[in-house]
Amino acid sequence: MNFYCISEAKDDIQKLLKKNSYINLSTELYDFFNGISNGSKSYHGFKLNCSSPNSFYKKRIDGSGGYRIYYYIIEIKNSLFLTALHPKVGKYGKSNLSKKEIKIAQKRFKEHYEEDDFFKIKLDHQGKGIKFKKYKKEDS
Repeated sequence: MNFYCISEAKDDIQKLLKKNSYINLSTELYDFFNGISNGSKSYHGFKLNCSSPNSFYKKRIDGSGGYRIYYYIIEIKNSLFLTALHPKVGKYGKSNLSKKEIKIAQKRFKEHYEEDDFFKIKLDHQGKGIKFKKYKKEDS
């Protein structure tokens, strides 16, 4: 499976990683994506759009006090698109995104997807983290 994210999700990750209380986020995302790369169906969370052909999920990672991630699975392209995330605790913590915030995340994804404006997520196996590379059509 290929992993991507929109710029807002990348910016949120980088903002959170600057805070010591969220230092484990990179490792948690690595574990999530690496598990999927190794054949685990661990990406299945709570489906938010039951009638859509492209599944939009929210999933908890790192337990109840960890993080909530929101993403699309595009089956025909074997791709996962991270669209939003937030910690459950701490300065930036919240229990869930509101319905309005979810709609905004879905709209942003659609805009970025139609423009081919997103980042490829690469797994850093040595550092057990993730890296971002601006997507280019010729890279796919």
